[in-house]
Formats: sequence, C-alpha cells, structure tokens
Amino acid sequence: MEKRIFTVLFIAVFATMLGAGIIEPFMAIYAKDLGANGLMIGLIFGSFTLSRALFTPLIGRISDFKGRKNLLLIGLTGYTVLSFFYAAASTTTSLTIVRFLHGLASAMVLPISMAYIGDIAPKNQEGKYLGTFTIAFFMGLAVGPVIGGALHDLWHMNAAFYAMGAISFLSLLLLIFMLPEINAHKNVKPSSFKTILKDKTMQAMIIFRVMNAYGIAALMGFLPLIAERINVTVFQIGFVVSANLLASSLLQRYFGIIAAFTHCFCSTY
Repeated sequence: MEKRIFTVLFIAVFATMLGAGIIEPFMAIYAKDLGANGLMIGLIFGSFTLSRALFTPLIGRISDFKGRKNLLLIGLTGYTVLSFFYAAASTTTSLTIVRFLHGLASAMVLPISMAYIGDIAPKNQEGKYLGTFTIAFFMGLAVGPVIGGALHDLWHMNAAFYAMGAISFLSLLLLIFMLPEINAHKNVKPSSFKTILKDKTMQAMIIFRVMNAYGIAALMGFLPLIAERINVTVFQIGFVVSANLLASSLLQRYFGIIAAFTHCFCSTY
C-alpha cells in the first residue's frame, strides 16, 4: 500500500504542477494586457501565495483530524474548475480573485500530499522519501512552462488554461479511484500552533521558506516582462524558466538522502 500511495501521489502532483507550470511563462504578460501595473502584477502573483500561507496551517490541522484524501479531492476539484476561470477573467480584480482562490485550492493539494508521504515514510528516511517526492513538484513546474509557451505561441493563452484544467481533472480521477485513505494520526493529539511556532527548528525553516519563496516569486513574476522587452517568444521564456526548475528537480532526491543520512548520524552520535 505504501508503494501504491507514493506512486499515485507522485503522478498526481506531477500532473497538477505540470498544469500550474503551463501558465507561468505568460501570467505577467496576461495581467499586463488586462491593464495591471508593476504593483498590481505583484498583487496578482502574491494573492496566490498569500492564500496558501493563510490556509495551509488550518487545512493541515483539519487533515490530521478528518483524513487526507477528502481534502485532496476537494482541492483538486477546485483546482480544476478555477483553471477555466482564468480564461474568463476580464479585469485585474477578477484575475486576482481567481489567483487567491486558486491558492486556496493549491493549499489542499501539495502540503497534504507531502503529509501523506510523511505518514508512510519509515523512521529516519523522511528526507529520502520527501526529497524523492518533491521531484514530482519541481519536474512538473519545469516541464509545464515549455508546454505553456508552445500552446501560447501556436494557438492562444486560453489553450494553456484549458490544458491546465484538463490535466488537473485527470489527476482528480486518479486520486478518486487509486488513492487509499489512511488514518496515521487517528490517536495522536496534534501540537498547538503556538507550540509549533515556538520550536527553534520550525522558526529557522519558516525563515528559510520565506526567503526561498521570495526568490521564486520574483523570478516567476517578472522574468516574462523582462524577456518580452528583448523580443523573446513565450516559448523561449518557458524554456528559461524550465531550465531553472529542472536543475532543482534533479537534485531533490540526492539532497533528501543527504538529509536522511545526516539526521541518522546526528541521532546516533
């Protein structure tokens, strides 16, 4: 069952992130075409991550009590439906709302998928399992921009939105029929948010994630606009974004193994 859960979630997260990556090469250009200035483009991109930041802790706690699978299915359903709303957005305000809701749906997908992997990972191998699993996240984001750029240049950006929705729907079907529910924390009392935030290791990880996310957001948000100034096609923008994310995906498993080995070594000595 552990192998099945890992495989199903790996494929589903790869497909979902592939869909999300498809729209990255031209989202800033799309927002600019709707009349967004630099600040508004930042708000449009920031609304997605702000929504995730607000709702991920709450959703994670709910999943500990109520189970992972149902929240995953709700998240992917929202992810699928909202993909088509991008094409219907006609103002920067409506696009910001879609991005915010999309962030909420995203908060039910990747974090809970990683919690699933944490539940099935053997003791002292969490780094290896999660490092291998996050390949799906980065590889999906890496391949998506190339596909999205090609769809934009060959047809229209709406084709990329429809592709994201279709891929998310296929991921949803996979989870409905292939993913079993587990109750790894049924008899475990979760820690309070206050206790978690007081932990020094957690504080360090939060600071690291904030700085890491800042760099990714700056790249994804404004690189397409810079590239547009030098007459680069959307496909070429997607290729540049993919190169960065592909390098990250190829190194995930190896650093996960190093993390697992380091943890085991420190625990022993």
